[in-house]
Amino acid sequence: MFNRRTMLSHLTLIAAAAMVSGIVTKANAAEPVRLWTGFSSPVGMAFDANRNLFIAEWGAGRVSRIAPDGSRTTFAEGLSGPSGLTIDKDGSIYVASYSRDEIYRFTSSGDRETIITGLAT
Repeated sequence: MFNRRTMLSHLTLIAAAAMVSGIVTKANAAEPVRLWTGFSSPVGMAFDANRNLFIAEWGAGRVSRIAPDGSRTTFAEGLSGPSGLTIDKDGSIYVASYSRDEIYRFTSSGDRETIITGLAT
């Protein structure tokens, strides 16, 4: 009868034999490809329905937008420590400000409204 220890021992021997005999080969790691650079403390990300990626950059005080074609634009700037980001089904973008204890709502065109203030961190 096999117990857990015996089963693991047999599986280890089978795996070792397969590697020695050349049945199983070790994979080579792929070289990483850097798609974008220059982000300043990215701490929140979300995709909208159009496959744009929005990134809250705490260190730069901005939200960047990466379009599906890879182009990058600044969606919003002058924010105080944007630290979280989400997008609702209607396309409104919500950004939390760590430094000001506020939450902003942006329209898809970039109009900003402060919807919550006085949060304690």
